[in-house]
Formats: sequence, structure tokens, C-alpha cells
Amino acid sequence: ADEDDAEGEIIQDEEAGTESTVVSLGAGVKKRVTLNIQAVQHKNLAARVLYELSAHLKGYMGPFVLPALEALLNLSAEKHSGDVRASATLAIVKTVEAYLDGLKRRLIINSSSASPNEVIQQCLLRLLQSLRNEINSTSRSCAAESLRDTISACFDASSVAVDGSRFAFLVTPDLALCQKLIKELLQLCGESLTRRSELLGGNGGGARRADTS
Repeated sequence: ADEDDAEGEIIQDEEAGTESTVVSLGAGVKKRVTLNIQAVQHKNLAARVLYELSAHLKGYMGPFVLPALEALLNLSAEKHSGDVRASATLAIVKTVEAYLDGLKRRLIINSSSASPNEVIQQCLLRLLQSLRNEINSTSRSCAAESLRDTISACFDASSVAVDGSRFAFLVTPDLALCQKLIKELLQLCGESLTRRSELLGGNGGGARRADTS
């Protein structure tokens, strides 16, 4: 960056489809950072398109389901855009539902490289990682919603007996994975409650004590 460049000023290049700004690295050092917003927009659009396709075609996506899931798992780790991560995590659960529907209708043949349990495990671990590491509140909420709905989709993909019980589950996550999910989710819930308690104690606690005095 040049010495006279203003820190934080955003410069848009519509022809190149980029945005750039200057950040300070300390000790008087400045650096210009450029982001290809056109590429980011394309990724977000791709995730949204896969969401709609999976939601409407369901199992009829057939052999395209697994490549779509692989692409979405990669997009859910997009480091430059919270919007892309949010769109991708929401699309993952719709694509999982399409995958399970395809298995149930026998429209999808089990891959020799990955069993249904392995496919679902990969999705659950990716969503758990997103929930654990996400710093954007909207993306984190989307990851939590998708994790919940993916687990529910696995349960709903089973058959229902006359007495209401479930049988013939298409996927059965192994015990180790279930224990990992429960342990980490409880830990995340505990950390969230601690932060909430600290926030209320710092901001609202004094006001409430003043009202009662």
C-alpha cells in the first residue's frame, strides 16, 4: 500500500469484480488486501442453487447428490464469506435429505468408496466443526440448525410400524460418533450459558439490583 492510502477505505473495481482496502499491520506498515467479490458471489449462488435443487428434486438428483455434498462441504469452510458458509450449511441438510430419499427409493446405489454411514458421518463432523469454530453469529445459527435437521433426517428416513415405533433405519451413526456429538454439544451449550451469564451479570445485573433496592 502507498503511504497516502487511507486505512479502512474500500475501493471497488466493478470491471475486475474486486474490492480492496488498506489495513495496518503495526509499526507504520500498511498492506492493501483485495477480495474477488465476484467469485464469492458465485459461490454463494452455487450453494443456493444446490439448496433449491435438492429441496425440489430430492432423491431424483441420483448420481449428482454425492458430488453436490462434496462441493457444499468445501463451501461450508469458505474463509472469506460468512454468507457463503451460511448458505452452504443450510444446503447440506437439504442435500442429505435428498441422499436419504434416493437411497430409500433405490435411485442411488451405495458407493463402493463411501457407505451411507460414512457419508452422514462426514456431514455431521463438518457441521459440528462449523458450529465449534464459526465466529459469524448468522453462520453459527445456520450450522446449529443444519446439524439438528441432519440428525432428524436420519431418524425420519426410517420406516414406521403400526405402533409408531421406528425400524429399518437407512443410516445408523456409530456409538463413538454419537458420544462425540453429545459431548461436544453439551460443552458448547455450557460455554454459551457461561458467556450469557457473564453478559447479563456485566450489563443487566446492576440495573436489576438497582430496581429491587
